Amino acid sequence: MLGTAYGQLPPTCARFLAGMEGRYTDEQVRQMIEYKRDEWQGKAKMRKHLTASTLLSPDHFKSYMHQAMKEGAENEAFERFADAI
Repeated sequence: MLGTAYGQLPPTCARFLAGMEGRYTDEQVRQMIEYKRDEWQGKAKMRKHLTASTLLSPDHFKSYMHQAMKEGAENEAFERFADAI
């Protein structure tokens, strides 16, 4: 997805995600990662942050999830509007 393969999550991220189990689906997490990838892809300064340590950290995860979910809801609303026209 990001072009980097990780064999193991950093321990802090793994513990945090274990505590978040059931709150978000795998698909929602995948969409968040894709959202941040798309947002940061062309920005050299931000591209270095496309790591598990940043995207799945307790300090950033919820904020990133809310950003991606808001974007997804806006896209769905626009699609419904466009279909109605």
